[in-house]
Amino acid sequence: MKRKRVLAVIFLLVVLLPAGLYFTRDQWVAYALKQTVSSRSQGQITLDFDGVSVGVFSRTLTVFHPRLRFRNVYFNKAVGTTLDKVTFDRLVLTNISLPDALLHKQFIMDNLLLEKPEFLLGKGKGGLKRKSTGFDPASLIEVMQNHQVAHLRFAFLVSHTQIQFGRIQLNPKKGSGVYGRASYDLSIDNMGTVRKAGDTLHPLFFDNLELTVRNFHRYSAPERLDIA
Repeated sequence: MKRKRVLAVIFLLVVLLPAGLYFTRDQWVAYALKQTVSSRSQGQITLDFDGVSVGVFSRTLTVFHPRLRFRNVYFNKAVGTTLDKVTFDRLVLTNISLPDALLHKQFIMDNLLLEKPEFLLGKGKGGLKRKSTGFDPASLIEVMQNHQVAHLRFAFLVSHTQIQFGRIQLNPKKGSGVYGRASYDLSIDNMGTVRKAGDTLHPLFFDNLELTVRNFHRYSAPERLDIA
């Protein structure tokens, strides 16, 4: 009888427990992801989303409609622009290093895919005036090159980052009456706040960046004639 109980316990630990973890992986990974982002950033970043999908064999983590909220994070400290919120249609992480996540509490991964970014930026003193924007990638390049992004209290390193299906609104110059829109893809190599596992935090950096602009249209008011 005692032997049967021992075998039952072993069966539970060896078969049922891993199976349970496997089939409920999306639920507990979703909970762990939210808690980890908040705790590792010391409350500076809050993550919410509609759902996640864990690809065990493909080693991918897909987050659907993620929403990142930031506290006391300057997008461009020199002019007082704060980064308040970022949303995406989809976020896909590939080959996350579990040892680095567990031992060093740092997110180090091979690839990060971000689709259809939408940014909420704060303008003016204290970020009281806010506006939603499709994001101008040129501004990201400028502030990162000049190290104007405030320190993120979140350790990460991504070998290759892709931002896809971004949009740019081309505001008219004063008196020109010309305005328009364009789409862009952004590819960034070695972006992060740590250079290697166990490293201390650095200002946000990158090694190489490639920008592709497409679907470019310009319009002339008041006829709204497409001239490009």
